[in-house]
Amino acid sequence: MSRLRVFLGKAGVLRPFSGVPGFAVFFGVLLVLLGVLSPAFAVTGMASVQQEGRTLLVDRASEGSSEGSLGVHPLEGLRLEEILEDVPGMENLAGGMSVAVNVPGASLWTDALGFADESTGDLFRTDDVSYAASITKTFVSVMVLQLMEEGKIELDVVVSEYLEGVPYGDQITVRQLLQHTSGLVDYAEASLFSTPTFSLTPLYLAYLFPEMAGDPADVLEIAARSPLLFPPGSGWSYSNTNYVVLGLLVEAITGNALAEELAARITGPLGLDHTVIARTSDDPVVRVVPHYHEDDPDVYKRIRRAPTALLSVVGAAGALVSTSTDLVGFFDALVVGDLLLPETREEMFRGVPIFSDVLYGLGVMIKEEGEDVIFHTGGFPGYGSVAAYHKPSGVTVSVLLNDSKLFPYAPLTALLDAIQKAS
Repeated sequence: MSRLRVFLGKAGVLRPFSGVPGFAVFFGVLLVLLGVLSPAFAVTGMASVQQEGRTLLVDRASEGSSEGSLGVHPLEGLRLEEILEDVPGMENLAGGMSVAVNVPGASLWTDALGFADESTGDLFRTDDVSYAASITKTFVSVMVLQLMEEGKIELDVVVSEYLEGVPYGDQITVRQLLQHTSGLVDYAEASLFSTPTFSLTPLYLAYLFPEMAGDPADVLEIAARSPLLFPPGSGWSYSNTNYVVLGLLVEAITGNALAEELAARITGPLGLDHTVIARTSDDPVVRVVPHYHEDDPDVYKRIRRAPTALLSVVGAAGALVSTSTDLVGFFDALVVGDLLLPETREEMFRGVPIFSDVLYGLGVMIKEEGEDVIFHTGGFPGYGSVAAYHKPSGVTVSVLLNDSKLFPYAPLTALLDAIQKAS
C-alpha cells in the first residue's frame, strides 16, 4: 500500500502527473517496450469455459498454428536468471519472484527465481501465492460491470441509490468510484494524528498493531471525517477508499460476500484456483510467501506478511492473493474472452489522463494511442505486482515479487525486451 504512491502517484486534477519520478520511469519504460513488440503475433490462450452464455476464455493457443499444434515460445530454453542478469537492482534481491508470459501460438512460459522464504531455504516456485495488491481493483471492476450488464446498477447513478452510509454518496456516482474521480480521500494515507514531523496514518497503524482486525466500515468513518479533495468528477486522485466502497456495493446488490461473488463470477469459471481474497496474514489456505528485511528498523519491513489489520480493511481495494499464472489467465480473459460484453469492455478501457499517454479507465490503466496496453500495478510494503496485456500482439505478462528492493517494472520490461529480441 505505501508503494502505491511510487507506482501511481496522486493528483487532484485531470492532468498528467508531475513530480513523481518513480511513476514516470515505470510507465515510460513499460510503454516504450510494449509499443515496440512485434504485431506479427496471432492471438493465443486457454480452453474455453461456459458460464451463463459467456465464453470466458477463448482457445487462443491453437490460433495461428497448424492443426492446433503449439509453436516454440520465444523464451523457450531461457531461464529467468539469464533474462534478468543485467537488470539494475537484481544484486540486492533478497527475496524472489515468479513470472508468467503468454505469447500467441505458444504454450504458457513460467519461471521463478530467488527465495520464497530465505529463513527456511524454500525457493520461490511458479505456483507460489503472493499479494496481487491493487490488481484486486481490476477484478472488482469486472464484477461491478457485470452487475451493470445484468441491469442491477447504472454507472452514472449516485452510489447512495444502492448503498447507504457512504460519505458524500449522494454526490458520487458508481463510475466516479471506478475511475478514481470521486474526490474521496485515500483512507490508507489519511492523517489520524500529526505533528510538524510525523503523521500517523491508518496504514502505519496497521503495521504497528498487525493482528488488530478491522472492518470496511472503518474506512467509511475515516472518509466521512475528511472533506472531498475536489467536487466529484472534476479531478482525479488514486484512492483505495473508492474500491472499498465498491466491494460493499457488490455485496449490497448481490446479497453475497465479495469473496463468493469473486468465485462465482471470475475465479471459478476461469479455473483460477490460487486466487482468493485474504482476510488474515497467516491463513493456512492462502500460504502467501513472506517478504524480507524482517530485522529492519522500519516497521513496514518487520512484518513478514501483510498484516491482518490491513487485509481485513482493504478488502476490495487490494486484499487479493494470486499466482503469476492466474493473473495472466485473468487478463487474457478480460481482453480476449467474454468476461464482459464488447461494448462494456470499450467503456472499461475509456479513461481519463493520469500521466503522459496513460489513462485510468474503470479499474484498469490504458496506453492512450490505440489502446495498445491494458494493465494494472500493485504493491504492499515488501511486495510488488504487475499484469499487462499488449493488444496488438496478444502478449500477456505478469510478475509477482516478495521483495520491495526491486520494483516489478524491471523484470517486466526485461521479459518484454527478451521476447522482442527472440521474435
